[in-house]
Amino acid sequence: MKEEIIFKLVKKFSGKFFVGSENIFLKKDVKKIFYEFLKRNNFKYEKNLFIKFLIMSTGINIYDFHNIDSFFEMVEKISLEYVKGE
Repeated sequence: MKEEIIFKLVKKFSGKFFVGSENIFLKKDVKKIFYEFLKRNNFKYEKNLFIKFLIMSTGINIYDFHNIDSFFEMVEKISLEYVKGE
């Protein structure tokens, strides 16, 4: 029941958060992981490597397609912000 409600919220607020293996990750949490990734990668941004790093760091819950969609939408938003210099 609890998971059903969370995944309904993920569907409604896609790109705002996603469910990891043990936590719910907001955009601000993912941005912290993003900056840690940049530090470890000598400030070279590679989206595919970041996605792998993020999956290893959060353990995304893959049982719901809306959760996966929200995950990738968040990655795209953060990528665009980085490219624009925000």
